[in-house]
Amino acid sequence: NGLFYDVSNFMVIDYVGGVSDLRSSVIRMIGDPHYSFKEDPIRMLRAIRHSVRIGFTFDQETRIAMEQSREEILKANPARLLEELYKDLCSGHAKNFFDVLYQQGFLHLLMPALFEVLNQQETKNDWIECLDRLDEQISAGHRVHQALGIAALVSPMLISRFRKLEATPQRDIRTISKIFREDLSEVLRQLKVYRRDEERLWAALGGLCAVADAVQRRKWSSKLKVQPWLCDSMEVLYVLLGPGDGRQEMLSEARKLPVQNSPEISTRRRRPRRRAAGNAGKQGVGGLSETRAEHNGVSEQAPSSRKRRRRRRKPTDTHKEKGPRRS
Repeated sequence: NGLFYDVSNFMVIDYVGGVSDLRSSVIRMIGDPHYSFKEDPIRMLRAIRHSVRIGFTFDQETRIAMEQSREEILKANPARLLEELYKDLCSGHAKNFFDVLYQQGFLHLLMPALFEVLNQQETKNDWIECLDRLDEQISAGHRVHQALGIAALVSPMLISRFRKLEATPQRDIRTISKIFREDLSEVLRQLKVYRRDEERLWAALGGLCAVADAVQRRKWSSKLKVQPWLCDSMEVLYVLLGPGDGRQEMLSEARKLPVQNSPEISTRRRRPRRRAAGNAGKQGVGGLSETRAEHNGVSEQAPSSRKRRRRRRKPTDTHKEKGPRRS
């Protein structure tokens, strides 16, 4: 935003040294970075996004200001903050972006429940691999819903629970979904995820075990093919466990199946219009129902229930002189 282009002589006008920063691969805030980050804390996330996407580094003043203003991110609007995280989950650079958030302490502020799980190095490596598989799917041109991106983000909290459920005979969709809901309620509350995205995530997680059984058989049953959460569950399973054991082939088949109604969309029937009191029964004489007329024994015409229109008064000619008044 600091560069201008003069179309008359085809020259770039630079008042802030932006051209030299571009050539040096440096990200520098215009003005005081402390004031800029305090004014809008979301700018810190956007600066990190540009850094990981194009491989630029921060200048010393911007880096120090970001470290000192880190806690300002908690004052950001939750809806804007969630939208920024959604952008990076579906950008194809989620692995590098969230790894930087973890290293610079932003993840500890935004998602402390997830940060505690990532303290173990082995768990953190699994987390990086899940985000890497998410990036691979997006880079390959596959559209991944943002709710499924949340599943990759909280994958360390899903893998251990899924392994336990896979070893049990429990396959009820609602029961499994409820178990995952209890495990993730705190971290989703910290992120303030939209309810529609939560419902889609619960549906996908509820079908994980059923999809895993189908992968072992290398065949989709006719009952599973009509489930709206089939493709979502298969995509989550692929992100969590990787392409081995036939998961890559089964995911490709799931994407070719006809798209069913999305699980987070509820098909509500429209309420019928209320009928007027005068139209409740079959109209009889004068707008009354026949049963009412017969009960009251009314033979003459009853007043209609319809509202009478008022007759407009004709405008008087103000230019015409009034004549003498008759006695």
